[in-house]
Amino acid sequence: MDFWKALYSGLLRPFRRSFRVRLMLLLIPLGVLPVFAVTQLAAYNTRSSVEDEVIQSNLSTVKWAGGYLDEQLSEFNTLTYTLFISPSLNRYLKALEDGQTGSLYPLQKDVTDTMLSVYYTANTQLRDIELYLLQGGKLFTISTMEVTSRVMPEMPDEYRKMENGNLDVLIRSSPDNPDSFELVRALRRFENRENLGYMTLRINWRFTDRVTELLNPDSGGELLITDASGNMLYSPTGTIAGGAADTVRSSTGSGYAQTPDAYVFYDTLDAWGLRIVKVVPRTAVDLSAERTIRYGSIVGVIAALLAVMASAFAAWKTTAPIIKLARSIQNISFIKEGTPLTGRTDEIGLLELRMHKMSKRIREHIHTEYALNLEKKTAQLAALQAQINPHFLQNTLQLIGGMAFTETPERLYAVIRAVSEMFRYVVRGPAGLVEVKEELRHLQNYLFIQEHRYPGRIETTLDIGAGTEELLVPKLILQPIAENAFQHAFGPEQALWRLDVAVRRLGEDLEIAITDHGKGMSDERLKELRSDIDQGAGRISGSGEHIGLANVEARLRLRFGERYGLQLSGGEGIGTTIILRMPVSGGEENEG
Repeated sequence: MDFWKALYSGLLRPFRRSFRVRLMLLLIPLGVLPVFAVTQLAAYNTRSSVEDEVIQSNLSTVKWAGGYLDEQLSEFNTLTYTLFISPSLNRYLKALEDGQTGSLYPLQKDVTDTMLSVYYTANTQLRDIELYLLQGGKLFTISTMEVTSRVMPEMPDEYRKMENGNLDVLIRSSPDNPDSFELVRALRRFENRENLGYMTLRINWRFTDRVTELLNPDSGGELLITDASGNMLYSPTGTIAGGAADTVRSSTGSGYAQTPDAYVFYDTLDAWGLRIVKVVPRTAVDLSAERTIRYGSIVGVIAALLAVMASAFAAWKTTAPIIKLARSIQNISFIKEGTPLTGRTDEIGLLELRMHKMSKRIREHIHTEYALNLEKKTAQLAALQAQINPHFLQNTLQLIGGMAFTETPERLYAVIRAVSEMFRYVVRGPAGLVEVKEELRHLQNYLFIQEHRYPGRIETTLDIGAGTEELLVPKLILQPIAENAFQHAFGPEQALWRLDVAVRRLGEDLEIAITDHGKGMSDERLKELRSDIDQGAGRISGSGEHIGLANVEARLRLRFGERYGLQLSGGEGIGTTIILRMPVSGGEENEG
């Protein structure tokens, strides 16, 4: 027993330790056995199986060809609806009904123009278009050679036959050209089915060339298109006679039939009264079966040899990178800590063992880097938000001191309360996101103080879009923009300082536009300011001419990403507009 066990273990040992050998032994049977089975099945296949294959293949092909022909005819039929629903034809019919003979000529010209447009839409396939209107007996004809309209003393015979038979659609061979056919459509009102006239499209049969290619790719059969009675309309391969022709006349619907000499496949297009027919000689099936039996064994042997070679080559090439990787990355692992190893002893097992050890070091490194970056970003946001203009504080305190001697206690208290609320807003709570209405309240307190500093000179308007007051924005982003306007946009030469604030939602973004109607700036100065803000937004700065703008830009970029921030526009003498753009979501995914 020990001997056989040792022998068994010795035989399996190379396969346990080598992934390449196991893969090769797996791929060779997988490659050879299917080829051998398929080849043997093909070699001993009977004529019946070949016959079934030919029948099913041609049935499907004829069905597909029928669908393609139906689709093409539907597109031609759509052209008739295009004309029928055109405003030009409706206006012309309306004028005929109302007896407006004086305006018929321009309306008639519109009808012919519409027909020309329809004609050139499918000019490669259409010979001409004919429109006959029952009211007035007007006949319009459009072709490459002519555009005519004339009054017919009597209804043409083909239209009279359709009217007597109450037919909506008729397809027939062109009496003057065997290479084309006519698609005749009755034009009826949608409301009461009243017949208004007929439209004829004379179409070249060559549009069926795609059907011919689909049905007869190897020219191994005969094709024809017949009407519902089995009368041939068109045959690209010649005429069909004998038993096949009789079968075509007696068949209905879709399917196939057998004659002593051939198989007849057909598909009926009921909506058009047409039938597609393909006739395959029996000799084609016989030759196919003989060839299968004759060459089956040879092909099988060659395919089996090729399968062995391909399997061995594929196994070798596939495992080469794995083996190389296993030997070179001894200290790499992507398996999470605590995941049990499979205990394999081949190359995959080696990868598992080494990668498991390195995953812990990678995880610790990622955690360290993430924590450092998070702390850095939090510190940047806190530093930017904490910046306060000391000049504003100084001027406000001077204002309060002056008002103590000149104003009533109520007005003095209102200013002190506004200052108190501003600084309480600055220092309270986390330096994160606040609602738009809170940020606007802070801005209004700032403007209230400025109005007392410059009485009678400041005018502000607020345009708050519906549903925006509850949205979240970074804290302290509006007051620095307004303060920048008072420092740089307004001058003593202006009698009125006007500031407009508009808040609106655009899709998934929130936009806040602050417009000062101040002295503005030139295009060159606007570009310089944009460059200064971009440079200032890349660092935490405590100085500069436009620190407020750079502060806001930096905070928006840090929180929401590079695609958000400030947009500047305006011109000299007309003021400046600053637009703050940020996501409606408040950027929760960017916090923490």
